[in-house]
Amino acid sequence: MIDFSKVRGFNYQPSYGTSSFENWMYFRPEIVELELRRGRFYFPKMNTIRVWLDMKAWTRDKKRFRDNFEFELKIADALDLKVVPVLLNRWHADPMDNGGEYIDNFYPGASHCNQPYLLEQYVDEIVGTHKNDERILAWDICNEPFSYTVPSSTIPDIEEAEYQWLASVYHQIHEIGAAAPAGISLRPDDGRPGIERVVPISDVLMIHPYYWPAVDNEQDRAEFEDFLDMYCDVSQKSKKPLLATETIWGSMDINWRINNIKYTMTELSKRNIGIIAHALHYSKVPDLHDPEDGPVGWKEPMDYSNPHMRMAPYPGNMCFIKKDGTLREGHGIFNDY
Repeated sequence: MIDFSKVRGFNYQPSYGTSSFENWMYFRPEIVELELRRGRFYFPKMNTIRVWLDMKAWTRDKKRFRDNFEFELKIADALDLKVVPVLLNRWHADPMDNGGEYIDNFYPGASHCNQPYLLEQYVDEIVGTHKNDERILAWDICNEPFSYTVPSSTIPDIEEAEYQWLASVYHQIHEIGAAAPAGISLRPDDGRPGIERVVPISDVLMIHPYYWPAVDNEQDRAEFEDFLDMYCDVSQKSKKPLLATETIWGSMDINWRINNIKYTMTELSKRNIGIIAHALHYSKVPDLHDPEDGPVGWKEPMDYSNPHMRMAPYPGNMCFIKKDGTLREGHGIFNDY
């Protein structure tokens, strides 16, 4: 059985594209290898990367996509890194978006984008080709599904359609006989009801525990620690391991960011939760770059008057390694955990 508590790694998006679609359509293996080697140099205990695949890039050129994915797996393996591939993405935001899937893709009859046979073929080709691949640590079915801006209770038909869409992939992975476990990476807003709902369609519980108050304070720390304890309780009762597939909120304030790394990793480590931080390297994808490469964050101007304002300060640049290949100030603290 995999000991997920030992996972120490990063999400990785290459530096050359603005979305996962671009990163796979214009795949540059020499850049991927360079940036992952930088990761191993700065973080010797790093053992895992989470990489975001893109079904639309696969649709454009299936053979090329499969070949590129295999190339990235070989690079990771040569660096002793296990891989958590993300099959689908449901996180979206303006003014920048990473692409992926939208409601049209899973809601029956919504549009011509709803083509279940394409999803089935995609999963069969990607997971089926690698069903016994020891380089795969786990399959992440979807990044942050149920990402609505209204209460899910107000759109129950959409929520149910999304759940069934995810469940179909989970069952297909098991029918394929994949050796690696599968999970679904939930955003923190989903709380206990969210994580409990996906327990039946998860082998490993994938969470995104972000601590993000505008001003660090005891009240928000206590709430965050209760939040982590809730996840541990669900894990214990379901007998399914936890893995933080994204964590450590960002900031343009370097001191805030460094303190957040220390605090978040301390709390996760003491609960034996595996850590895949967001994110390894500077990239043009959302939240991993400076203003010179596109909008940073999604709220302007920011209001810092309320210390408990949710999702503030906005994530800014969440990378650990800068555009020039050097390590960001203080970010080596990751190695202490």
